[in-house]
Amino acid sequence: MSKYRLLWITLAIFFITAPAAAQDTNIDSFSAKIIERYELTISPGTAAYLAPNGEHFAHLNRNELCIYPTNASLDAGQCVPIPEDLRRIDMDVVRWSPDSASLAFTSDFFRFLLDSDIWIFDLETNTFTNLTDDGDYRVALDDIASGEGWIDVTPQWVGDDIYFLRYASNEAGNVVPNVMRIARTGGDPEFVAELSSEYRFGVYSFAPLADGSAVVHNYDTRQTGDARAQLTTLPEGARRDLYIPGAEDLLQGIAPNGFSAAPEQNLVLVAIPAFYLAVPDYAPELSLFQLLDANSTASALTPIDPRYFVNNAGWSPDGQLLAYTVNTPLNPEVNGLYITDQPGQSGRLVVAGEFNPTTPTYQQGLTWATNNFLMVAQRDESTTPLTLIQIDES
Repeated sequence: MSKYRLLWITLAIFFITAPAAAQDTNIDSFSAKIIERYELTISPGTAAYLAPNGEHFAHLNRNELCIYPTNASLDAGQCVPIPEDLRRIDMDVVRWSPDSASLAFTSDFFRFLLDSDIWIFDLETNTFTNLTDDGDYRVALDDIASGEGWIDVTPQWVGDDIYFLRYASNEAGNVVPNVMRIARTGGDPEFVAELSSEYRFGVYSFAPLADGSAVVHNYDTRQTGDARAQLTTLPEGARRDLYIPGAEDLLQGIAPNGFSAAPEQNLVLVAIPAFYLAVPDYAPELSLFQLLDANSTASALTPIDPRYFVNNAGWSPDGQLLAYTVNTPLNPEVNGLYITDQPGQSGRLVVAGEFNPTTPTYQQGLTWATNNFLMVAQRDESTTPLTLIQIDES
């Protein structure tokens, strides 16, 4: 594998509970239907995010952020211009708070070398707030190394707090990644832990567990076959490997914006955004979302569905079920939304369609809202309108 390909491989890991299915769970009792197609599309410059409660969703473009209710027309939405000092939002790190009241995000440091701070948008006041403003716009890494300023990336919610990764200088003058925590109301960020790395940006993707007891993160030494996913406990700093790819594995590199965590560890969802992969045969083992066992070190991934190519996935609110979408032009009659209570085994098709994720590079999985709504981008001739799906249990 070439160094060029390694540079662009992106690994997104959703570190989330997948407990054994409840005894009364029967996936044959579930059905789904499309309830709305919006006159909004997903493109390289737009993205959408369904709130955890399913009552509203955010639609983002380069100029404005709009919030729309899911139970009303788009005319009921509200749009707010992006502030001038918030340039090029990284559309793959936008995260809803658990109570669906706020969004957290940053500028896109890894592609544009912009000074990246932690911002939030509050739905009640329709306002943007920079929680970690250091006054810079363009990043000068030498200044960071000398202790002037910092770079904040990858916000993740734990209750009302936002955990994030801060690159800052330590006492030795090295730029190191620190796990930080800040309240949504602002104030001084709290240092949580340092994630040591042999290279300046060797750790650049992370997420805390929901209880804040550990973080899952990448570790990249720039050596072929030595980029991996790890788990580090907090505050002890005990580290163990979750995934060590083989020398010919497609996932030798782990790029930014990848990790998202849920309450407990068991299975890991792994996503490889489609902008990197050329998938000639759409084989299951090349799926954009796959599985890892987080209780043991692995060098191989398990397809979510052993039959089909999976391009998106997400857990039900209680973690008992997994929803995923199959989308392959080689076998279009199998395309659609599936549900399974046994990830890694064949699930059941609940609604047919050609569905894609709702962010440009597919680094965020499905949100299965508490009201049983899901949002996808449905391929429709030459457009990809946002589509709302409702899951029912008979």
